[in-house]
Amino acid sequence: EAEEEEVEVGGGRGVSAMGLLRRMCRMADDKTYGRQTQRLAALRWIAATATSLRSDLRPTFFPLMLIPLYRICEGAAPSPDPVKDLATEVLSHLRETTDSDTFLMAYNRARDSVNQVRTSRKRAQAMEKMLDPEAAAQKRVKKQERRTAGRKRKMEMIRQARGLGLVVKNKKQAKGKQVGR
Repeated sequence: EAEEEEVEVGGGRGVSAMGLLRRMCRMADDKTYGRQTQRLAALRWIAATATSLRSDLRPTFFPLMLIPLYRICEGAAPSPDPVKDLATEVLSHLRETTDSDTFLMAYNRARDSVNQVRTSRKRAQAMEKMLDPEAAAQKRVKKQERRTAGRKRKMEMIRQARGLGLVVKNKKQAKGKQVGR
């Protein structure tokens, strides 16, 4: 079976095709800004793998491949432009290379999987608020402290940049809005 295909590696431990695909999809889904190059490489690998995949194996692997593409293209969180552009390009490439029924079934499975994870996380947070309001309050306080620390770091970086003579514009002024009126 496709999931059990293994390739022998130096230590005698096998790597399955599904395991490798999961790892690459996790890398494509990594939102850390410093790993943008790895994300792009993982997206290219997903496109190449999907292209070379036999048609009878596509229904097995496509839902897993489409999860990071769905999150990048349809997600509320902003992704860097090169990543989003490449993900959109890979998604359209996959749409063109497969028949529409296979693609739509896999895309719907990926969307349902992402939505299921989101709803279960929201449900768990709501349950925690009801069952342990003190812990939920502590989490809110910690989150507010992290935001405050982030703002302080940002302002310190702006001050340092201005001290070096660099021009740092206010975001509102840069967008064309007037400030202070």
